Amino acid sequence: MNWRLLVGVGATFFAFVWAAVLMFDEDIVEVDARTKIEQNQQDPLFGMQFAASQREGNFKKMGFSDDETAALVKKVGVLEEKYHTKDPTQDVVSVRIDAASDQDGLSAALCGTNASLPVRYAAMKFLMVDKGGRIQAADLDEVSSLELQPWAKAARVEAVYEMAEAQTDRKDDATRMGLGAIIAGPEATDLLLNKKAPFGRGVFSGWDWSAVQKKYPGTTDRLMEYVALLHLVGEVANADKGICKTG
Repeated sequence: MNWRLLVGVGATFFAFVWAAVLMFDEDIVEVDARTKIEQNQQDPLFGMQFAASQREGNFKKMGFSDDETAALVKKVGVLEEKYHTKDPTQDVVSVRIDAASDQDGLSAALCGTNASLPVRYAAMKFLMVDKGGRIQAADLDEVSSLELQPWAKAARVEAVYEMAEAQTDRKDDATRMGLGAIIAGPEATDLLLNKKAPFGRGVFSGWDWSAVQKKYPGTTDRLMEYVALLHLVGEVANADKGICKTG
């Protein structure tokens, strides 16, 4: 076999492999979240239930590691004691919910009646506040009620949810990555929406939580504080006399 034939065979093989990679890595036209819900292709956590007995299981389903899950369970316990949620006469969570000016909007966010967003995304618009340009879980001792926060009006929460989770090829840690991108800020949100590292979905783009932590320090702590508060508020909202039962 002469050298020209070898070169030709090698070039053909390389072209075939590269074409296969490009096909695998190419962007797929996405269907909007509502359509996928109608096609029963929604994320498996869309109707997640919030109860004390489901804390550990829910955190694992969100993509958190065993160590992170244990830390989250502990955080919920600390918040539970802080806000006296076991004492009906001193239930700070219930008081903040009842004081909300937009009961319908808050109910839709906490009770899962928002057809386009699951609770874990919808609730962050009410449970996270902007402090110095960084959003973080609200301290219920510092707010008088749960209101739709100004930062949420400009945030692309719905778009992030659709890109990160309303997909047929949804990743196991999609919730952690999606919420993390919103919490990290507009730059991280842009990267996720454009499928670029560390939120990329293709062969070379990279979907990597460790890289998110490195690029955006503090995101993990703020995410975990939010998720812990989310679960506790969700539990109170779904209790016998909570907003989801009486609203």
